Amino acid sequence: MLIILCYEVNGSCYGTHHIFGIHLAFYLACALGTLITVLRNLPVIAVILQFKAPPTNHQHTSTSLQHLSLTLAPLLLGLTMLLFSTNQSVKSCWYFRDDFCRLHTFLGTLFRLTYAFHLYLISID
Repeated sequence: MLIILCYEVNGSCYGTHHIFGIHLAFYLACALGTLITVLRNLPVIAVILQFKAPPTNHQHTSTSLQHLSLTLAPLLLGLTMLLFSTNQSVKSCWYFRDDFCRLHTFLGTLFRLTYAFHLYLISID
């Protein structure tokens, strides 16, 4: 394992370089996790949007919207966050700008808290 300094790129941290096969295995595992995260939420969203509740059944509509928002949080997390986090995990460095690092941290926290908050509200309901 060879250690190089990422600050030569942007001053973020120490980077580690592994054998190509190890990098490939990490990237494939993380890509599979991202794909599973996105694909397991798409059918739920499609079903909720396709089958609308009757106007007289307000409880069903409320529950459908809760489930829809509950599935949107991990979907957005998978689409926007996991790819950049994968690169950071494999390379041990953040190669993107500092502003994007702050945005990445903010969005990741926002999506995780939203997901936890929805689970809390559904458990109360």
